[in-house]
Amino acid sequence: MRIKIAFLTGLLLFFFSPSFLLSQNNIVPNPGFERLNRTNKIWYYNGKVFTEVSKFWESAIYTSPDLYYPRMNIPSYWKERGFGNISPHRGLCYAGITCYGCGREKYEIASDKKKPHCREYLQILLAEPLVPGQHYYFEMWVHPLQRGLRINRLGMALSMAKADYLSKPEKLGLSAVVEAEKTLEKSGWQKVAGRFVADAAYEYLLIGNFYPDDSTSVVSPAVERAMEYAYYYVDDVLLKKVPPVLPVPVAKDDLSRIQPEEGKVFRLKHLYFEFDKWDLHPRSYIELNKLVKLMQQYPNMKIQIRGHTDNRGEERYNIYLSRKRAKAVMAYLIEQGVSPKRLSYKAFGESQPAADNSTEKGRSLNRRVEFLIVSM
Repeated sequence: MRIKIAFLTGLLLFFFSPSFLLSQNNIVPNPGFERLNRTNKIWYYNGKVFTEVSKFWESAIYTSPDLYYPRMNIPSYWKERGFGNISPHRGLCYAGITCYGCGREKYEIASDKKKPHCREYLQILLAEPLVPGQHYYFEMWVHPLQRGLRINRLGMALSMAKADYLSKPEKLGLSAVVEAEKTLEKSGWQKVAGRFVADAAYEYLLIGNFYPDDSTSVVSPAVERAMEYAYYYVDDVLLKKVPPVLPVPVAKDDLSRIQPEEGKVFRLKHLYFEFDKWDLHPRSYIELNKLVKLMQQYPNMKIQIRGHTDNRGEERYNIYLSRKRAKAVMAYLIEQGVSPKRLSYKAFGESQPAADNSTEKGRSLNRRVEFLIVSM
């Protein structure tokens, strides 16, 4: 599947910028990179640092995208080369990625030549999975580094699963769904956009150049001392459905199909938290809204929300983390109008594993939130 196309008001969190208003139906969380987990005092020397700072966005692999925001401390070497010297398309923040210029086996800081880490990718879990057969519209705004090469093929890919952080770029195995067919030569912000029909229930969206250098067109900018690699800023990412909107398939074991019974425990299967945190990812709202509807259908039903973790970390901390996650779910239900008198919570930490903690699959099953029906 492929279509070509032509500050800081606080130290820990940015609020949504005007880019959030691109579309109320945008299924890309934090589309303008305006929300941060924290600010950063060091440059982005690996992908984990970017992932720790950005809210919901991740580095798909070990190479590191960059995140720009007011009063950011850009190292002098990169600042002298023009990194971060532009204004955002909207709001206060934007990201940046390297997307062309493979060549040298060893990276030398005092060089503007080709480099070994010549591909960086932005990745995000969508607020809802795509619906097979549904038409979608995608757009993002990009801006080249002034001294960087200009390329085409910068685009968006979709994936069912999260990328392996240790993967080499060529091992991602993804093709762009929407990409720039013509070379993005304009010196300012320019739009990359297109429509497509989803052929699977994709969960993740990635941004970058998904093709090798020899399959990418390149133009050198008319500036002195041009770089030998391409670097683009990215802002205001939009993905939305194009009418008519198709119904969403409902699985047999979906929460909306359960028969509530006093004493029964049900797992909330589609809750997503960032690693070692308790903030709900917007993808979780679909599942929680089903629970809200269930509480509305059974107005006398009372539930206990139960938090669980795997066995990594200290026992005391796991109790703390499971409590915070259970309370986050409870807070969301209350925000949606469920009476606090009908809700309680309990933290179990690692004490009640549902699977083998010796495997990653087992640990992922143990990191869960459930609810017990206390009374009907």
